[in-house]
Amino acid sequence: MTPTGCVLGVLVARRAAGYSPDDIGYLTALADTAAATLDSARLLADSAMAAEGLRRQSEWLDQVSDAIITCDADHQVLTWNSGAELTYQYSSAEAVGCDADALLATEYRTGTGEPVPAEAVFAALTGTGRWGGELRQRRADGEEIELLCSLTELLDEDRHRVGWVAVNRDVTDERRTERLALYDPLTGLPNRRYLLDCLDETARRGGGLAVLFVDLDGFKQVNDTLGHEAGDEVLRVAARRLLGAVRQGDTVVRLGGDEFIVVAEGDRRRAGHGTGQHRGGGRGLCRYRSDGPDPLGRHRHVRRQARPPRRGLRRRTLTSVSRSDRPDL
Repeated sequence: MTPTGCVLGVLVARRAAGYSPDDIGYLTALADTAAATLDSARLLADSAMAAEGLRRQSEWLDQVSDAIITCDADHQVLTWNSGAELTYQYSSAEAVGCDADALLATEYRTGTGEPVPAEAVFAALTGTGRWGGELRQRRADGEEIELLCSLTELLDEDRHRVGWVAVNRDVTDERRTERLALYDPLTGLPNRRYLLDCLDETARRGGGLAVLFVDLDGFKQVNDTLGHEAGDEVLRVAARRLLGAVRQGDTVVRLGGDEFIVVAEGDRRRAGHGTGQHRGGGRGLCRYRSDGPDPLGRHRHVRRQARPPRRGLRRRTLTSVSRSDRPDL
C-alpha cells in the first residue's frame, strides 16, 4: 500500500506451524519494502511517460511554422519554439528570460489595423482568457514585421493566471501585396480599387458619402517644363496637403495622373469643410447614395458629377447619385 492508501498488491505467506511475532514483523517489513519498490517503479514509469510526452510535444511545436511563445505574468519569455527563432531571428537562448514586448518592440492592433493599448489587450485577456488581433514587431535585424496574433491565458493547476501563450503568424509579405494592390506607390494614398471597395462597403452598410473630386491646374505644364521628377514631387506635396486638410476618418484617394478624390461621411457642410483652403486645383462635389447594385456604375457617375470644369466655375452644385444614372466615362 502506498502512503496515500492505494493498494499495489498482496503479499501471501503460508506456513503450517504458524508465525511468531518476530516472523509477522519481518513479513510486514517485507510487504512495506515491496510496496515502496513497486510505487517507485510506477512513479519512474509515469515520469518517463511524462518526459516522453513533453519531448514529443516540444518536437511538434518546433515543427510548427508559427511563432509560439509562452511568457509569465511579468511578460518574461519562458519558451520560444523554432518558429519564433525563424520569425524573429533570435535564438531560444537569446530570447528566454527577456521581456517579450521590449525585445520585439511590440505594438498591438485590432484586426482592422487600429492601434490598441497593451493595457486594453491584457484586460481583455484577463476578462475572457483570449485576445486576437494584429501585431507590429521588430526582428533582430531591426526590420518591422506584421503578424496575426492569438493570445491565450496560461493557468496553473489551481486555475490561477500565471502567464500567457502567443501564437503569431508572419503576414508581412501578404500585407505588402495588399498595399501594392490598394495603394498608390508614389503618394501612398489609396487608389482607384480602394475607392471601389469603399463605395461597395458603403452600399452594404446602406450609408451615404460626400465625394469631392480634385485635380491640379497646370500640372501638365510642370511635367513638360520641369520634368516628371518635379511632377512627382508636386503630386506627393498635394497628397500631403489634402491629408492635412480633411477630417480624421475621411479618405483621400489618388485616381491617377493629377486626379484625387476625397471621400467623406457626414452632411454636406461637414463634407466640404477644409477643401476651400486649396488653391491651384479644380474641385467638384457630389453626394453619393448607396442605392443600386453596381458600385462601378456608381463610381463612374460619382466621378462625372464631381469632376470640376477645367476653366471657369470651380465648384458644382450638390447632386444625388442614384442607380438609374450610370453613364460611362
